[in-house]
Amino acid sequence: MKLMFMLATVLTLQVQARVAAQTISMTGKQLSFKEIFARLEKQTGYVVFYNLSLLDKTTPVNVDARNMPWNPSFPRS
Repeated sequence: MKLMFMLATVLTLQVQARVAAQTISMTGKQLSFKEIFARLEKQTGYVVFYNLSLLDKTTPVNVDARNMPWNPSFPRS
C-alpha cells in the first residue's frame, strides 16, 4: 500500500515546469512495479530502492503518464 501511494505521488505530482526540466512519459497496461521502476531508472537515471517482499504483494497497474515533469527534491549522485 505504501508503494502504491509513493508511485501515485511520483507520477501525479504536479511540479512547476521549467524550460530545462526533464519530463517522463510512460504508458502501459498491467505493468508491475518492478517494470515501472526500471522504466523510471532508464528515463531519469534515478534508482528506486524497494523491499522485494512488499513488491511481490502488489498487483499490476495501468499507467498513462505523458510528458510529466520530473523534478526530484533530492540531489543526484
